[in-house]
Amino acid sequence: SAEFDEHKSYHLALAGKLHRALEKGDLTLYYQPKISMASGRIVGFEALARWFHPTDGMIRPDIFISVAESTGMIRAVSSWVLTTVLRQLAEWRDQGLRLPIAINLSPRNLQDTGLMESLERFSTHWQLERGMLEVEVTENAIAENAEQASASLRRLRALGVPVLIDDFGTGYSSLSTLKTLPFSAVKIDKSFVIDMLEDRDAAAIVRSTVKLAHDMELTVIAEGVETDAVWAELKDMGCDAGQGFYMGKPMPENEVAQWLATSGWGLSPGARPS
Repeated sequence: SAEFDEHKSYHLALAGKLHRALEKGDLTLYYQPKISMASGRIVGFEALARWFHPTDGMIRPDIFISVAESTGMIRAVSSWVLTTVLRQLAEWRDQGLRLPIAINLSPRNLQDTGLMESLERFSTHWQLERGMLEVEVTENAIAENAEQASASLRRLRALGVPVLIDDFGTGYSSLSTLKTLPFSAVKIDKSFVIDMLEDRDAAAIVRSTVKLAHDMELTVIAEGVETDAVWAELKDMGCDAGQGFYMGKPMPENEVAQWLATSGWGLSPGARPS
């Protein structure tokens, strides 16, 4: 169909632009804070890839990541994210600042033994401290090849890299996944969190997820926290941490220091520079 041809042409054109963007260093990382419900202070960041094209404007991450996966460029994108984050962690460490950063791995990343080897090599080069790099994966990423994904996750854990299950509640094997794989935390998908004050079913899912995860000695992080009322409800439920526009939007690296110094959610005592 004409519509299919048009989509295919756009896909191919975008793949070429992404290749050039990687070569020229046009991708950037934004950092969104994660906040402790108990202390009201930052406990880490999630690194989010952004692509601002000079003529096309901002290209949505889900679009260009999908292109990267289908064209085989996902290893290059993920390697860039990994090295950028490890360099950032080393810079912060030299400044006396220790806040973990989480990166997202795609289904193809978990099947890529070469990327796992690069992670081990890069971690040694940048003298990565245990717990400072975190990895977020979705249930669906694991389901594509459970055996290989499990091996990759255990390899990460052996490196001292905590693994978080992202978008929890939207996949197909939540309970069995939690039982068998080495996760440190679950992130409740924002689709449940955003609606929880108006939707009793969404609130029930959030509440039961918090209890289930705590019974399994896992930390719970809620995504999509956008109002004070949602924050307060999550805190009453016993949720451990939150992430969302209410506390802080994703920001470029050059704005992080000012946010840490001026935001009411800023540095916790244990993370303050010495």
